[in-house]
Amino acid sequence: VVDDIADVKRIVVIFPKRMGDALMCTPALKLLTRAFPGIPVDAIAESSLGETVARRSGLVEQTYTTPGAQDLAAIAGDYQLGVNLHYAVNKKLDFLKKLCEINPRMKVVFPGPLDDSVHRAKGNIESLTRTLGLPNPNETIPYCFKTTSADKASVVEKLMSQGVDPENPNIIVFQLGYHAMQKGRRWWRARRKKHERRAWSYAKLAELGNALRSLIPEVAVVLQGAGKEAALARKYLKVSPWAANLVGIEVGELASLLEL
Repeated sequence: VVDDIADVKRIVVIFPKRMGDALMCTPALKLLTRAFPGIPVDAIAESSLGETVARRSGLVEQTYTTPGAQDLAAIAGDYQLGVNLHYAVNKKLDFLKKLCEINPRMKVVFPGPLDDSVHRAKGNIESLTRTLGLPNPNETIPYCFKTTSADKASVVEKLMSQGVDPENPNIIVFQLGYHAMQKGRRWWRARRKKHERRAWSYAKLAELGNALRSLIPEVAVVLQGAGKEAALARKYLKVSPWAANLVGIEVGELASLLEL
């Protein structure tokens, strides 16, 4: 894809919209920085969540969130290589296509569709190594996301305000609405039977939480999700009012919560 690595002075990568998808791009981003040591890498994200993950990876210099035409025109000439780290393209936000229209000399790396049996993070790495002609790494590259002391202090304060001891080894975090089906989107109704086993409703999660607490009284269930999941949290708490509601916390706080 790149005729001469020496010609690459700056790289731009595209981060997807959803937080989980963006996080699964960070191992491939790490591999890319290894392949081009010392070359600055910037990130264009399809959402503020994607931008946060890119910035918190500690692997990029500058980040841009859904830049407009003027912003793209201002930066397009800086890059000799553009890499889509995700297997899918948002047609409305195809930033690599827009950058190439402005700067036709920029080389582009885009991974094709992945086999459903392949983990997305692994598939992203395989696509990147194949398209760049790099040797596949022998070790597993972990996700890259950096938390701060402020993140931890904030989430500890929020837990304590709801009666949860941060030192409790039996904290369980439930992600509400992690699947479009649970958010009531109509286009998922026809596919409900196929996905319902892996996409639990708030009622099933509440049933699990209550069952766990009956077995282990020390269990503390913490609900989390984006602001859109607030309605699901209210429904959950009607069934199981003893859970702690941390829906709407920042991504860094969520990472710190999972580190406890």
